Amino acid sequence: MVKEHFSLDIFQELLDPIIAIGKGFLQIFDVIVKLAEVLAKALAMIPIIFDPPRLIDDIMYGVTYGINTVMSGAMGSVDPQNPTEEKQTSGPFGVNKIDKSTVCISPSLSVILLLILCPPLSIFYKYSFIKALIPSIICGVLCVKLYYFPGLLFAALMVLC
Repeated sequence: MVKEHFSLDIFQELLDPIIAIGKGFLQIFDVIVKLAEVLAKALAMIPIIFDPPRLIDDIMYGVTYGINTVMSGAMGSVDPQNPTEEKQTSGPFGVNKIDKSTVCISPSLSVILLLILCPPLSIFYKYSFIKALIPSIICGVLCVKLYYFPGLLFAALMVLC
């Protein structure tokens, strides 16, 4: 009489893939939880992004700060001055509290038309070649890469004040 031997080895071969599938489902669940956390953070940012006045204020601040930083570095390399003395005496657009001699000039119709038609050229029109070269390049890049309006804004700040 042959006694059959009942062993769990047969079931072990069946249980290993089932355990691997269970581990896979746990990892998928972890990924879904992390995606839900990212989605919750993105949903929390929607009111900030879609608040037009706040978004425009942030964009304008970033653009003007970046332009001022680039321009001060570029103009400092072209026309070096004593930066500590300039910061102590000058305010925005070169106006200080002691001397109010720097003012915006009322533009003529030709300057405004040139500003609207070709902002980089209007910078060349106002300044000398050396002082206008780098700002005109920056204005041209802003006009071409960022669709005209930032370049027009940059040129208006350079030309009108």
